[in-house]
Amino acid sequence: MLRSLCCLVALFTLGTAAADDAALLEARASFALAYAAPAPGDAADSAALRAYPLYGWLQAARLKAGLSSNAPGAAEAARAFLNAAGDAPLGRDLRRAWLSQLGAAADWPAFMAIWRDGASNETLACQKLDARRATAALDGLAQEIADRWLKEATLPAACADALAWLKTQPQYTPMLIEQRLRARLLDGDVANAQALLPALPAERRARYEGWLRQLTAPDKAFAKLAAGPAQLLNAEGLADAYLRWAKRNASEAAALLPALIDTQKLSPTQGQLLQRNMALALAWSRDPAAVALFRAVPESLQDERSFEWRIRSALWVGDWQQALNWLVLLPEPLAAQPRWRYWMARALEAVGQKTEAQQRYRSLAMDNDSHALLGLATRQGVCPPQRAPAHQRGTACSAGGLQRLCAGARSLADGLQVHRHSAMARDPRNPARVCPARAGA
Repeated sequence: MLRSLCCLVALFTLGTAAADDAALLEARASFALAYAAPAPGDAADSAALRAYPLYGWLQAARLKAGLSSNAPGAAEAARAFLNAAGDAPLGRDLRRAWLSQLGAAADWPAFMAIWRDGASNETLACQKLDARRATAALDGLAQEIADRWLKEATLPAACADALAWLKTQPQYTPMLIEQRLRARLLDGDVANAQALLPALPAERRARYEGWLRQLTAPDKAFAKLAAGPAQLLNAEGLADAYLRWAKRNASEAAALLPALIDTQKLSPTQGQLLQRNMALALAWSRDPAAVALFRAVPESLQDERSFEWRIRSALWVGDWQQALNWLVLLPEPLAAQPRWRYWMARALEAVGQKTEAQQRYRSLAMDNDSHALLGLATRQGVCPPQRAPAHQRGTACSAGGLQRLCAGARSLADGLQVHRHSAMARDPRNPARVCPARAGA
């Protein structure tokens, strides 16, 4: 009796589930058909379709079609729907389409009434600036436009009116123009920088003209500076342009450096900044001369790049004590990174502090990271990777912008080489178990 009752309940449950599945499939088919060609109005929708989980998206698509065709009551219905939807994803496409329509019609009060940041795009963000001007919502507007102008290389065409308005405001000063000019030059954006120069007062223009020459024709510009006489220079621009040039022509930049510092009567700090940048360029080329230049730069002038690359330069020449000295001076955020924790352990081991090195290897092994594997392999006596011979090392990593990518590739290559040496080291029959004397970085 009980078994029969259980069977009946199971059959009823299965039958109900099958019926529910069939209803869902029917509602899904109806939804797909309606969504493919949305038309205003929903009076004919079945109860099953209205209960379909994505029905709200169909309503939004229909309202969008109604706005596009100027159907009667479409605006009121869309406003009610968006008020209910808030910032939910199902209303974003409808809101964006309506904002575009209102912006094209310059109906700025209505535009501001339905604005939400989540529905913005490049053009709408510019139109919002126009809407704020038209509706007298001017508080902070000039500064907002100025901030965008400073950050972006080129504002979208839709922002042209807003930028023209900014140029009539008190915030548009020679100082603001100079800030943008500096930002463009630091980005290497010569074309936009040249376009800004005429707007600067003549007395502020000369130092930026020199910076531009150093970017566009560095060989000629720096040779002229090294020959003298002293010129009015932008110190920041000189350091930036010199680094860009040294990346491409390290030997010539290094040869001219002493004369450049002397003839231009650079301050000790300015000269040391150029030395740091020269050291970076040499390090990116794996030139051993980088180590001595890095040593000449005080700690106060080091930045994140030089903190890391001076360690790499010391590792590449096999100067473990110098590498350790610089590893100890790493700022905490860098020192905590697995790669530098690994090389700290390696350096400690290389200078004979094996107990502390083993402790660091054990700590590193707790991480889920490729350097944890390297540390584990080194701790177990596996041969470290060798530095490739000079004729096998490419020069691609000396190109500007590729240094971090190349550093990551080297770490991966080191890891792969460690695994290869690991397999050899574990085989007692392998005569090549003796580890190489020097490890690569």
